[in-house]
Amino acid sequence: KYKESSNKLVKKTVIVILPRLAEYNAELFEHQYLHSVVSHLLTRKDADRATAFISLGQISIAVGPAILPYLDNILSSLRSGLSTKGKHTTVNEALACIGMLARAVGPEVASRTDLLPHMFAAGLSPTLCAALTDLARHAPALLPSIQERLLHVLSLVLAGRPFTHAGAAAASGASAGGAASGAAGGSGVTSGGSGVTSGSGGSVIRGRKAVTGNPLVASGGAALSSVPSTADPELVRLALHTLGEFDFRGIVLTEFVRDSLVLYLDDDNTAIRVEAALTCAKLMAQTGSENGEVPTRGHAAAVIGDVLEKLLVVGISDPDPAIRDRKSVV
Repeated sequence: KYKESSNKLVKKTVIVILPRLAEYNAELFEHQYLHSVVSHLLTRKDADRATAFISLGQISIAVGPAILPYLDNILSSLRSGLSTKGKHTTVNEALACIGMLARAVGPEVASRTDLLPHMFAAGLSPTLCAALTDLARHAPALLPSIQERLLHVLSLVLAGRPFTHAGAAAASGASAGGAASGAAGGSGVTSGGSGVTSGSGGSVIRGRKAVTGNPLVASGGAALSSVPSTADPELVRLALHTLGEFDFRGIVLTEFVRDSLVLYLDDDNTAIRVEAALTCAKLMAQTGSENGEVPTRGHAAAVIGDVLEKLLVVGISDPDPAIRDRKSVV
């Protein structure tokens, strides 16, 4: 009787309490209250909607597969909640709910692949990374799609260009002047709220200098060997951390580390240098872990050698003692 109270605090408190009741006696809650509770939460508007998304996620974990009859309606509401338009944004709460749904009924969520574009629409954030981690762990069928989309976003933040798989850059080098412009030009792809945008004809700040024209290609079609500094430092740190922690099994990242991540080892921001060093070290340590072998000759070995050489230099001579003392980097 309190769910439609005229007192906003009372209505919100009811929404918050519902998951606790589900956890206390999931069987009773499922048989007597689940239908009416889900219906009530899905009709919440404005300020109550964010709280309702969190409660829906927590209830789904409590009742497990019993939430399946309502899954399509919940996901439809979440797609709407992932929109950044409107006065009351619910993006973070919607993402958190998706992560909890993945924990509750992961394989069923995996069949709704159209959810991913909506999740990435608001850009990179800690909540997005946490939700993607839950999806990848509990709905492994989505892992390849998540990897591809996440690497694209991380590369836009860290390198100012879409991610290119190892070996693909050389194959497309002859048409880099036109293809790179088409890949990032007029699309206006933006990552997060940082204003990191991949586009043509504009001016992108890189390592204290503005580069006018196509930010992806230097003269002669060679990639620019400097880092984009338009991104918020916290966003850069998040991108670096995510790259080192997320499950990117099956994807060769050594060339991306050498061409894009190593540049952050010289960043003016100490926290970014630390995160870059740890991420580079983690990714290098994972090299060859799938088959137990590390390349000792050829191009792959040369790439790994370049990265390790830079890491050793940082571990020995970085101006900040906090980085030199991090034995985990070395």
